[in-house]
Amino acid sequence: MIRLIRAKVKAQLKQYAVAKTREGFVNALNAVLSAALSHHYRAMLAVLNNRTDQVEKWRRQKEKFLQQFAIRLVMPLKSKKLDRKKAVEQSLKEVMETDALRRRVESPTFQKTYRLKKLFPLPENAHEEFLAEVRAMVDEVFPD
Repeated sequence: MIRLIRAKVKAQLKQYAVAKTREGFVNALNAVLSAALSHHYRAMLAVLNNRTDQVEKWRRQKEKFLQQFAIRLVMPLKSKKLDRKKAVEQSLKEVMETDALRRRVESPTFQKTYRLKKLFPLPENAHEEFLAEVRAMVDEVFPD
């Protein structure tokens, strides 16, 4: 009886793993990319404002989220026709659509946490290094 239950649970987990739709796949990528970008901004704000006590922690957390991104990038999918590179670009586009909001949250939070009177803001191109890193990962996993 226990073997039958284990086999059934294992089959259900496997079915769940491959049941992702394109939208579900993009949403899964969005979740980890958004978190990674937030940590990227925190580390950058810390360097800009000479508050480097937590920079390494935020960089490690960003790397962990990017590792999760890499894992999600190669997860089995129900749709075999899905172009994963296009899905990543769609995900990056969606993440960047909320970039201004993310910056408006991260900057004052950082300023309040460190009790800074003046905050050196993120540069306009603060996201470019992050995007290049993500695209390099995708190119490494899916070379042309």
